[in-house]
Amino acid sequence: LRVSSPTRPTVMPSRKLADCTPRFLTPFQAFAANALEAGVPLLLVQTLRSAEESAANIANGTSWVSDPLASKHVDAYLRGWTIHGADAADVVPYETYLLHGPDKLQLDAADPVWLKVRDCAQAAGLGWGVTQWRQVRGVRTLVQVDPGHVYWTGPIYGPLRGVVRV
Repeated sequence: LRVSSPTRPTVMPSRKLADCTPRFLTPFQAFAANALEAGVPLLLVQTLRSAEESAANIANGTSWVSDPLASKHVDAYLRGWTIHGADAADVVPYETYLLHGPDKLQLDAADPVWLKVRDCAQAAGLGWGVTQWRQVRGVRTLVQVDPGHVYWTGPIYGPLRGVVRV
């Protein structure tokens, strides 16, 4: 995390574990170990992102939050916490990455490998994926739209959200 001032970090897209909050890092490391033991080596695609990048992802359909600051990839400090770092990461099974590359819109959420990813994330105490209501054969159904997303399951916003800090 590159910090330009104590109150206003300058965030560049990152795939570094060092750019994660401690509360997310420890279970994420357990998740990665679980996945490796389950025969699913993972590629870390992204951890920390700026609010501007989050807004761009919303605009291009690769993020499903309504507010750029609602993404747990955005620095926790900007979301009202007293710590810096991401509370989420995007991963992809390495073999899937070799087939499809980094474009998550090309990933097949129905691929059984994602069930292993889910189980490993949940065993480590992390949340997994993003679901969205969609019409499937005329029936409103919850559909997995981001199976590579893992996250800390605590609140998005901290107690200092909206407080001006100097």
